[in-house]
Amino acid sequence: MKTLPLILSIFIILLIWCPLADSQGSSAVRASAPSAPDLTSAPSGGATYGVAASAVSFYVQPSTTSPGAEVSLYLSQPAQPVVVYFNGRALPKKTSPDGTVIVVPVPGDAQSGSWYFELQYNGQMIQSQNMVTVTPSASTSTSSNPNHHYSGTPTNVPSGIDRTPPAPTPAPYAGNAQSVDWNNIPGLVLHLFHNGNQANPMIDSTKTNLYFFGAYDLGAPAGIGYCWWMVPDNPNANPADWFGKLPPGLVLGLKHYPIQKLDIQISVFGNNPIYDANLWHELGDENIRYWIKGLSLEIGGDEGAKSDEGFVWYETTNYKESGPYVGFTNWEEAEENLPKGTVLCLKHSYPDHHQNDKTVTWRGITYDPEKSYKDGAASPPTFIARYGGDLGASSGEGFFWFEKTTGPDFFQPTTNPPGGLHLLGGA
Repeated sequence: MKTLPLILSIFIILLIWCPLADSQGSSAVRASAPSAPDLTSAPSGGATYGVAASAVSFYVQPSTTSPGAEVSLYLSQPAQPVVVYFNGRALPKKTSPDGTVIVVPVPGDAQSGSWYFELQYNGQMIQSQNMVTVTPSASTSTSSNPNHHYSGTPTNVPSGIDRTPPAPTPAPYAGNAQSVDWNNIPGLVLHLFHNGNQANPMIDSTKTNLYFFGAYDLGAPAGIGYCWWMVPDNPNANPADWFGKLPPGLVLGLKHYPIQKLDIQISVFGNNPIYDANLWHELGDENIRYWIKGLSLEIGGDEGAKSDEGFVWYETTNYKESGPYVGFTNWEEAEENLPKGTVLCLKHSYPDHHQNDKTVTWRGITYDPEKSYKDGAASPPTFIARYGGDLGASSGEGFFWFEKTTGPDFFQPTTNPPGGLHLLGGA
């Protein structure tokens, strides 16, 4: 029983000591805990709103751009899902397969100035490490037709880019599964020709909203290059709405990098082929070429230019994401209603351009515009093979394509074609 007082004494000491230890331990824990995030103060560049669940940072290129152009966000590590904001506005986006590159458009009504982009990810807002300067692009065209564009400053042609908005383009018909507004396929290229290698067509458009473009053939004399007309884009249209309604091989949104990199009028469903091509060159991921449902990114290049420069465009494929052909069958309607001058299956014949074996399947038969032109092989019904060449390439090599010879004709003969006789190869 003598041990009882001793046990009681130890018990009392423990009761007194434990609360003190707990109090001191809790105090140490609270001292090391982070304070509540300040959501009201303005962050500096690269600052993170709130507590970051992951150490994600990003920068934006190019650092100088214009309203309506696209920029690329380069992330330090993959981050999905994310929402990209510009000045508080959520933006549509395209993300690279590895999740580290995001392409977004600068809003068309963006004000001039320097701005941060923001990324909402995993409950936090992350600000870009750099600011992007938005400046309006100059427009100095003196052409009588506001839809005539001249890129690369051909001889006797005003410099600058015409930014006149196109007339609104209606959405495709809502009728049967393959009904389509053939006159307004977004970005459709018409009457492509090389003014140094081909006869001058001496035509101009009777359809008021068609655009005319010209871009140098690098390595050619001044004022010599490719020219074409194009149906205006409908950036608000959903490419999925057109999927399966167009035959394969239609050339859309032809554009030359770097000559036309700032021309925001050349796009397809709001997508810029130059930015997609740059991502493809940078990442080397073949999936980038098929981001847009029903389209493939085509990279034809330009001999005499750098490996990542030259002509790029989209073409209709009507291939499912998994690969098999969906089987376009509305051939009679396509052959009757595709506009005269429609460009089909554009390709560069040099093997290092990765297009020398390119073909198009029409009514179940495979056609190659190079073989059709060189060897007299058949062309698709209502089309003829064309050769424009490439003045940086060997004789007989360069660009080949099919051109439609029938259908609605939006052109008429003229003695004063757009750009003057010199631009179009006249005297």
